[in-house]
Amino acid sequence: GHCKKLAPVYEELAGEYKDSGSVQIGHIDCTVHQGICTNYGVTGYPTLKYFKDGDSEGTAYQSGRDLVSLKKFVEDELEISCLVSEIASCTEKEQNYFNKWNEKGKDKMASELERLQKMTSKQMKNDLKQWLFA
Repeated sequence: GHCKKLAPVYEELAGEYKDSGSVQIGHIDCTVHQGICTNYGVTGYPTLKYFKDGDSEGTAYQSGRDLVSLKKFVEDELEISCLVSEIASCTEKEQNYFNKWNEKGKDKMASELERLQKMTSKQMKNDLKQWLFA
């Protein structure tokens, strides 16, 4: 039924993100892995959940189930477009920022990272916290 109809959509989406450094797409067969599905509150099929950094429970995805809608959601909400490990994908401004810190050396970078991590333990808007860990 619905699972078989959705399968080609999420398989294509997974194919588009197979080399992504920030997005992983997978599926679980709840008829085989009932314990996992129970732990994550999956009671109906298909259920789509997404997990952001630090989220161990997942959030139910409630939007469109076509490829365009899913891809837009991943691009807007989940994908990190600039990774230190893939600096060529970053904007010129982001690359300049990384280069500036590389020139300052590892000790200075470690000190700045520690300062930023301390900021996240204080009261701060979630979108700013998320930016610090992106």
